[in-house]
Amino acid sequence: MRTMLAADPGEFAHLKISAINASPGYDDRPFRRLLARGLRSRTLFPADTLENRDEESHARTLHALGDLHRVTTEPVRHLAIVNRTIAFVQADPARASAGALQIRQPGVVMMLADVFDGMWARARDLDDLPLSPIEQQVLHALTRHDNDEAAARSISVSVRKFRAHVAELMARLDAATRFQAALRAKERGWL
Repeated sequence: MRTMLAADPGEFAHLKISAINASPGYDDRPFRRLLARGLRSRTLFPADTLENRDEESHARTLHALGDLHRVTTEPVRHLAIVNRTIAFVQADPARASAGALQIRQPGVVMMLADVFDGMWARARDLDDLPLSPIEQQVLHALTRHDNDEAAARSISVSVRKFRAHVAELMARLDAATRFQAALRAKERGWL
């Protein structure tokens, strides 16, 4: 797979059950070099994997390097698609040691790519991006002031602009209320 990507680092789609490659002695430096050369990579894995701090840290590191990560609550099986021309699926879902099947039939590969794209569209972003300076100001103003007018004045923006920033933060944090947004921001270490 790496050889194929090295020859043409176009697109790589990966569905896996863990953020970290569990293979003994696995070295991700060649993959990182491919990302640096322009590989467009998307990795999708189960949301509950992020409960493990090592898994989350690894996923966030690769995400920051350009291997976009999303999480899903849908059932996941190993799948890798290289340049939408070759797919690899686990030969035996019950035994990872059984190896992988290489699929080159265009119709089957396209169907698997469509399945991946559908899952990707329904998945949640990993969202490791740090807060922008204005987001940091809005978040801190939100927690320090009793009303929007005072908070907006404290960061020198209009009330309308302040409320727009608050709405964006709430959407980013998937929060229904400002209180919930503050709790989630604290959980992420943003406060």
